[in-house]
Amino acid sequence: MKFRVTDNVTNPNYKIKNGDAAFHEKGTEIYAIKGQPVLIAVKTPDKINGYSVYYSIENEEFSWHFDDMPLERVERIEIYRLYTQEGDKKISELKQEEDLSHFLQLLIDSKNQQGFNPNTAKGDPIFYNMIFYTGEPVAYKF
Repeated sequence: MKFRVTDNVTNPNYKIKNGDAAFHEKGTEIYAIKGQPVLIAVKTPDKINGYSVYYSIENEEFSWHFDDMPLERVERIEIYRLYTQEGDKKISELKQEEDLSHFLQLLIDSKNQQGFNPNTAKGDPIFYNMIFYTGEPVAYKF
């Protein structure tokens, strides 16, 4: 990164240039991802596995939705509880074929409810991340 736009640019007409970053500090190292020429990674110690992955919003090739994931290639699933005092905390890891199959089937059979609102009468809801490893250079996160 050569220039951080946030906190340095007040002109709403500023055109971002190659080397500019919205929020990463000047000098932040950018990494290529093997076999993924339109993706980049930046070390982010507080993220699961230590990196944030980015792609251009102009690139429509990437579909990161559950329905786009190759379910038959899922070889491991990690489940993290988010926003704990220790940070994101791994609470489960599924590796056995039977466990993977059962968990994936649970997700396949679930129904998406538009406008769902969690019951907050007893406090804030608990949030989780699920990381699906398929042997590709980048895992799927939901």
